[in-house]
Amino acid sequence: MRLNWPAINRKAVVGWLLVGFALAGFFDGIVLHQILQWHHLLSGLREPAGSDLRFQILADGLFHLFMYLLCILGTVLLVAARASGARPGTTSEILRLALAPASPSRVQRTRSLSSAKV
Repeated sequence: MRLNWPAINRKAVVGWLLVGFALAGFFDGIVLHQILQWHHLLSGLREPAGSDLRFQILADGLFHLFMYLLCILGTVLLVAARASGARPGTTSEILRLALAPASPSRVQRTRSLSSAKV
């Protein structure tokens, strides 16, 4: 089943995906790494890097920098799509784009395809 998207510019779709990915990274980095301190980006590493808190914090900082760059790139793509006169999408289209990978029909279809391969 293929989603029937209205004519949304490809740059806009990629831009929205990058901004959404960056926002999820910000949530993970700020809430889980810094506020709750549940884990660090590379906390699964073994000794000696796994126990070096300075190294862990540096890796978290680089992760945040990468998320900022993705957010900036996504915003640039959205601005470029808008400047070219393309339609960047309505709120409902953007939400469908964000929620489409986790939709129940897609999950059910994936399960039926995986069971057919066995």
